[in-house]
Amino acid sequence: MKLNQYFLMTAAAMTLFACSNDENEGLNKGKGNMTMITLSLGEAKGRAVSETAGEKYNHVKDLRLEFFTADGRNLNVPQPADLTDAISELSTAHQTKIAVENVPLTARKIAVIANEKDIINTGSLDNALKSTVKLENMYDDDATLAFNQQNSVLTGQADVPSGSDGTTVNVNIEIKPVSSRLEIGKFTAKKGQTPGEGQTAINIKNFDVKGIFINQFYTVGALDPTKNAADRLKVAHGSTVNNYSAAHYAQCAITEGGEEHDFSFMCDDYENGYGEPAVAGGKPSTAENAIWEVAPTTANRYWGYPVLAGDEKETNGIYDVANIVIKLAVSYDTDADDATPRTKYITVVGYKKTDGSKVTKFTRSEVYRIENFEFDINDLTDVPYEGNKTVNAIVKVSPWTAQGVTPDIQ
Repeated sequence: MKLNQYFLMTAAAMTLFACSNDENEGLNKGKGNMTMITLSLGEAKGRAVSETAGEKYNHVKDLRLEFFTADGRNLNVPQPADLTDAISELSTAHQTKIAVENVPLTARKIAVIANEKDIINTGSLDNALKSTVKLENMYDDDATLAFNQQNSVLTGQADVPSGSDGTTVNVNIEIKPVSSRLEIGKFTAKKGQTPGEGQTAINIKNFDVKGIFINQFYTVGALDPTKNAADRLKVAHGSTVNNYSAAHYAQCAITEGGEEHDFSFMCDDYENGYGEPAVAGGKPSTAENAIWEVAPTTANRYWGYPVLAGDEKETNGIYDVANIVIKLAVSYDTDADDATPRTKYITVVGYKKTDGSKVTKFTRSEVYRIENFEFDINDLTDVPYEGNKTVNAIVKVSPWTAQGVTPDIQ
């Protein structure tokens, strides 16, 4: 769980500029200013089953501060000698103050990077915005973490107010994760629609979740989403059933250099012994018209996955957001007790917020949480994306403070 914060979405979205003078008259006179920086760790507004990231904070393991001129040139201000206390305070109190000496009067912007896993090019502000982060570096399998993106990369940016030599300038910067997070709480089968005259009602008797697979996801993204490369790699497995396995996700994306990547953290495939299994056989649900539920084995846990922002575009009513393919073993109420469960799929290609509006893109540092994925027999297909039959989910959305969304089944 790495907290990579938006480095530079827009000047408004980023918080990292700071220029400051020394508060003591004459200190560093003729050399530059002292900048007093107040850093705060933004609330979380994974792969393995874990707690929701909502309302939780990321860890901070390292910090880097970079200053720029108004036209984006890096000023090469030396890093503070010891940031140990600041890092400790961010991880415990979620806020800290840092004094930076010898900041030139020409400084007009400051960028802060925490938990740097990928190289952020700070030669210029524009290059920094174009720097790419890897999805592989946005998660962590450490079982001691509260959620699996707790160590992901964080960034923030702010403007530095002008000051005179020998004065102190204060700058407030909030650092946030670069990635967003998609979470699923439980699955509930519901009774289908009442059949027409002369038709026989068939319903799901029970089911088990055999796999959860994130599809149509980007493997890298720019710190500023407006600068994403048009040809950046997207993992898109389509309707081929064999593509949806932990083994395939471990080698599912090939770079130009021919390097194989492991994206198995983007799936929980229980048939391949991967991930924490769902409750065996599920359990009867008490909800009205609901007939069966499957949830993580630990109460109040979620299946959670890191997601990078897509390109905000729409094609035939479908937006560029990561999809979910759910593999189920399903028994119908017309099946004999000893009948082998059928393998079925549900494909989620869109999300609606709890207020009914569509999610047009995943925003960095936000959590999209499906509390309860409800479906019936009419949502099942034999292969993913079969006949363009897809679903939208209701999600609760919030800043690494969970936001809920609903899968929208079409």
